[in-house]
Amino acid sequence: MIKVYCSDGAVFEGRTAKEVVNKMRLDNWETVPGTNEEYMEQAARRARVWDGWGIKYNNEEKFLEEMLRIGALKGIEKTE
Repeated sequence: MIKVYCSDGAVFEGRTAKEVVNKMRLDNWETVPGTNEEYMEQAARRARVWDGWGIKYNNEEKFLEEMLRIGALKGIEKTE
């Protein structure tokens, strides 16, 4: 299981990083993107505005790690 803690207090949990990102996507307060990839692209654009550098990822796991690195996530717990 993976549990992520967002800087806004939200918590998302799933068996895989893909499942966690899917739950984050469905909780999007704007128009819900059709795919995880679209959601991650939108988040990457916002990250560029936020820190000037943005994030680099090629899958959901790396996306979560990058969101933690820039402070959008407060923590990631991984359990078996």
